[in-house]
Amino acid sequence: EADVSEEVIRLLGYENIHSKLPDASLSSQGGLTPRQKTKLAIRRHLRANGLTEIVTYSLVDEKHADSFAYLNTGVGYKLKNPMTDDHEYLRKNMLWSLLDVASYNCAHQEKNLAIYEISDLDMPGKASTHLSAVLIGEESLEGDLHKRPYDFFSAKGIFEGIMHLLGIAENRYSYERLVSDRLEFHPGQSAGIYLGRTLIGVMGVLHPSLIKAMDLPESSVALEIDLSAILDLKTSAEKAVVPARFPSVSRDLAFVVDQKVSYEEIRKEIKHTDKLIVDAEIFDLYEGSNIAQGKKSIAISLSFLSPEKTLKDEEVNAVVDKVVGALRMRFAAEIRQ
Repeated sequence: EADVSEEVIRLLGYENIHSKLPDASLSSQGGLTPRQKTKLAIRRHLRANGLTEIVTYSLVDEKHADSFAYLNTGVGYKLKNPMTDDHEYLRKNMLWSLLDVASYNCAHQEKNLAIYEISDLDMPGKASTHLSAVLIGEESLEGDLHKRPYDFFSAKGIFEGIMHLLGIAENRYSYERLVSDRLEFHPGQSAGIYLGRTLIGVMGVLHPSLIKAMDLPESSVALEIDLSAILDLKTSAEKAVVPARFPSVSRDLAFVVDQKVSYEEIRKEIKHTDKLIVDAEIFDLYEGSNIAQGKKSIAISLSFLSPEKTLKDEEVNAVVDKVVGALRMRFAAEIRQ
């Protein structure tokens, strides 16, 4: 269109074309879109929590084109005329790019890193935005007075912090053990993140063989999430809650369950048992002597609260009995004596 207009103007004569400023009332107002504002808020949140933003190449070599292929598993784009063999394929996932940066920095005496990147990814028939983070070494607390090695919960905390920032309740997502034959994540210290039955993220400690191959510290953690899936979720503003007028009551219970039963499953079942239960938090996990093989003991603190009155012992005991019955029915759980 611009080329045709230029030819018409040339034929008419530039002296016959009068300049006119556009009407400001008819033009659209400038500013960021809601999606751009959300991405900016996430960047600020991560920077405030000690992570450094980096920008890496969108092109990788053939060897690593399918690295960390958990979220995007299809066939990606290959350049017809790449400048080098190291930049021949358009990446489908981002973690390898961040780990390459981390490995380079470790080789140059930077042993403690917390980096992240937000980038658009393109595949045939699919376009998405991913967020990846890599944490290696130790996290400095109170300046350098205390240090804490990064672990699985460091990555989990980053993800849940983002979800809290966006106002997405914890009952809208879940975790499952990451099962894969890839030697990328530690099989016992990693998890997949799900919205319903859709995998939207992976996180965990890196596999020991990968850590050794890349010469990284033992405490090396990675996270990648499909940010598009999260940004597409509908959320509403948080509602104010009137502080309780009456005291809460707590009870501690220990259950013996199969090792495959997760705390999250137990917690959801407990909170659905009765409206008087306002919280259920794990405070002890035990596997060993006096516990049958294939079983584990989970101790949970239950909090009870009524907005209308002070609860009596018999009312709390009745709810506790309901919890015990529900867990026995759902998970064959037994009270630990």
